[in-house]
Amino acid sequence: MIEQKSINKSLTAAIRQSDGSMLTPFEQAKRYSSELPYSKRPRWIVTSNFQSFYIYDMEKPGGDPEIIQLENLEKEYYRLQFLVDEGNTNLQREMEVSIAAGEIVGLLYDALAKQYADPTTERAMKSLNILCVRMVFCLYAEDAGIFGQHGISDI
Repeated sequence: MIEQKSINKSLTAAIRQSDGSMLTPFEQAKRYSSELPYSKRPRWIVTSNFQSFYIYDMEKPGGDPEIIQLENLEKEYYRLQFLVDEGNTNLQREMEVSIAAGEIVGLLYDALAKQYADPTTERAMKSLNILCVRMVFCLYAEDAGIFGQHGISDI
């Protein structure tokens, strides 16, 4: 399970949740995990703010996380190998689709940014990020059938 935060968010500080509770990113991921059936619970929880990656092994409750800094990722990427099932033949196709989707979201972001008087302000960037994440979430939800067939793409 991976819990991602904005680059300016601490991975060790509690953040107010939508229900008003204060949880660290790790505690937030653990809460998600606790709602899953035992057979679906993750062995690993990774939290990231795009500068640091904290890796928690759920087989070692209370243990300190392994930490990888982004600037060291090129040398230490092997430490994230547990995230990849190299035996999965669909992995390459999924990677290609994910990369293409990321490029499309980038184009969407750029197109929406042009609608702002100054898209470089902190408020504009935050609004754009939230909008893009929510749009992607809605597309995934549509794909999963939550909105019914073509509930979003027909709008």
